[in-house]
Amino acid sequence: KSVNRKMKFLFVLTVLFAVAYCQQIKCKSTPPMWSGAFHESNYEPGPTQPNTRFGYVDYDGTGQRIRIRELDRYFEPGQDKTVGVEELYLFEQKEMYTYYPRESKCTTESLNDPFHPFAVPPTSEYSRREYLGASIPRLGVRVDSFHYGEDDQHHYHGYWAPLSATDEAVCIPVHDYYVNMQGPMPQRVNAHFTYFNITAVTSFPAGTFTKPAECQ
Repeated sequence: KSVNRKMKFLFVLTVLFAVAYCQQIKCKSTPPMWSGAFHESNYEPGPTQPNTRFGYVDYDGTGQRIRIRELDRYFEPGQDKTVGVEELYLFEQKEMYTYYPRESKCTTESLNDPFHPFAVPPTSEYSRREYLGASIPRLGVRVDSFHYGEDDQHHYHGYWAPLSATDEAVCIPVHDYYVNMQGPMPQRVNAHFTYFNITAVTSFPAGTFTKPAECQ
C-alpha cells in the first residue's frame, strides 16, 4: 500500500508538472496589424544583398501586406555604403515593389513566395520562459523562447514577449533568427532580427500600402 501511495503521488506530481509546463506555452502570433522597427544581420548575404538592415515595418496580416522602409548597409572591400530602400509586398496580388528614393528608381517583380505570418513557427518547440536582461521589474523583458531544428542545416530560434497580461497568446517578437529557413520577410534567409517599438494598430494611414508613383 505504501508503494502504491508513492506511485500515485509521483503520478499526480507528473501530471501537475505537465499541466503547468503546457500552461506556460502562451505565445502564438502577433496582433493582426502593427508597426515597428527592426535591425537585421545577414549571416551569408548574396552578391546583391546587404550585410545589415535597419528599417521600419508596417504589417497587415489580414490583408497579407508588408511595407518596409530601410537603410541597407553593404560592407565591401574598400567600400562601405548605405542605401535607402522601400519595399512593398502584396501577397494576395503576388506583386513586389522595390523603390530607391535617392535614384527615383523602382523595380517590379512577381511575388511567388507564400505569405508567412509573423507568428511562432508551428513546427517550433517551446524551450522555457526567461528574462532578457535582468529579472528585476523594469530591467528585463519576460519572454518565451522557442526553437526548431529540421536537421543540422535548418534552424529557428526565437524569443517572444506577451503583449499584455490579459492575453498572453498575442505576442511580439523580440529576437529571432533563421538558418536556411524563410521568415516572414521574403528573401531573408540566414538572418538575425531584433525588433523595437512594436505597436498594435487598428488601421494604417491612407497610402501606406500604395505603390510609389515611380512604380505605376
